[in-house]
Amino acid sequence: MKNSKELKAFAIGDDFKLKIVQVVISHSKDIAVFWLRDVEGYTNEEIAKFKVCEFPLDKKVYIKDYGETTARELMKEIGEYPAFVFSKENDNDYYENWLSDLEKDEMDIWDKCNYVRTKDDLISFINLLRTDLKTNEEEWENTTLEAYLESIEAWMTNANKLSDKPNWKDFAQILVSGRFYE
Repeated sequence: MKNSKELKAFAIGDDFKLKIVQVVISHSKDIAVFWLRDVEGYTNEEIAKFKVCEFPLDKKVYIKDYGETTARELMKEIGEYPAFVFSKENDNDYYENWLSDLEKDEMDIWDKCNYVRTKDDLISFINLLRTDLKTNEEEWENTTLEAYLESIEAWMTNANKLSDKPNWKDFAQILVSGRFYE
């Protein structure tokens, strides 16, 4: 792996679908763009429409529910690259990432997997998933342990995005897949 001093941040803007700018740390612009395409499931046609520019590593940004930080400071928490550091919806004046309070967010539970980056994030996510089962059981396809585990097994068998070297986000996606996959 290249030296972390060679890493750069890239703001990758989607003005047509999610209306969001995502900041990705990578060794090159192309790697950042293709990694985001694969992680988020964009098509080549969609990703070609994105605006991409270098994002200053030392630019101070405000992270919702966390405070002010920089991409360089967040890099200390990331072990593999490319990696997502934060994102900003066009209408917001703040950024969000795994440090943001997931329970305050109104996003879909699947989207919350994107903010799971550490063991502690996964523990919080499991708590959120358990609470979701208690409060939204009617939205769950698989409410027994047997059905839940069968669903996870089926999803993992059919999921093309899972790596042989899973990360914390992958574990969150595996757990949430049992909620809905049939």
